[in-house]
Amino acid sequence: MAKAFISCVKENIGEAEYLVELLKKNGVDCWLFTRNLKIGQSWEREIQSAIVGGAYYIPLFSREWASRDRSYMNEELRQAMAEIRMRPDEAGWFLPVSLDGTPAPDWKIDADRSLRSFQAADLSKNWKAKVVELLEAVGVETPNLAFGEPLAAGYPDRMDIRRGQIRYDRNSLDNPDLMNAINTIDDGFIGRSKDNYIIAVFHVVSNTVEGYELGERLGLSQVVLVSDAATISTSQESPTRFLGEALATLRGGETVRSGGNEITLQQDITVHSLYEVEAWIVDGGIEGRFIITMRVDAMGDTPFGTVEGRFAVEFDIR
Repeated sequence: MAKAFISCVKENIGEAEYLVELLKKNGVDCWLFTRNLKIGQSWEREIQSAIVGGAYYIPLFSREWASRDRSYMNEELRQAMAEIRMRPDEAGWFLPVSLDGTPAPDWKIDADRSLRSFQAADLSKNWKAKVVELLEAVGVETPNLAFGEPLAAGYPDRMDIRRGQIRYDRNSLDNPDLMNAINTIDDGFIGRSKDNYIIAVFHVVSNTVEGYELGERLGLSQVVLVSDAATISTSQESPTRFLGEALATLRGGETVRSGGNEITLQQDITVHSLYEVEAWIVDGGIEGRFIITMRVDAMGDTPFGTVEGRFAVEFDIR
């Protein structure tokens, strides 16, 4: 059985665990630090052994990774760069994945190559197709994206999203553009992990240039939600609860456009967005309501603002 080394920051463990289960179901064993690093083991020795011994190295790039100045993932990437120099170009060992459109760093491997030279699977663009490409890249001839248990009575274990909309009803950000604004959901899926968590991924596209730019920079265009419920409710009166979060850093000196104003940041600002979602199955889709609470590191625990609204998506059931 081929073995892949999965590299990520701790904020993306949920996505990493899902990919690990998907790879294992398709016959690819995986090394992930939360599963394979045991108490008392030498971190550096175990990581190096797993990287060198893996048939594939799969780093998960994201805004959460990019927002951190230091991380164990960066050290793993340094070791991977040394391993790339030891392997032939056609080996297909380094398989970068972008969870939300964040590129690999432009770190130089040698005179002709950097980490950004390798084509990444961007899961924010047509998630299903890119996951299939990743599975094929690790030698899976017939990719299987299913896990087994139905998400609700009469529904399969996984449903791709055909299309959908998000309506913003209320906000405390003093942003008139958000009042009754409607954004598009153009891609995503709802599926089940092997450990029985339900995972929902939505790709959200703003209908304004300003909203699109701000959503991309704050990590709000790729929404990842998780629920520990056994199934998704079919009743609006007893909805299923999902939680999610996004982390993004805006750098000092950058200009942010919001509410028709341009603001030049005087310092680095990290924005932490927390999603609380209630959802229920309807005929051929899912509907729900949400609250997004945003906090800024410079303000401590005081919420920067909240956004409330509703959403509805249609399934493309396989």
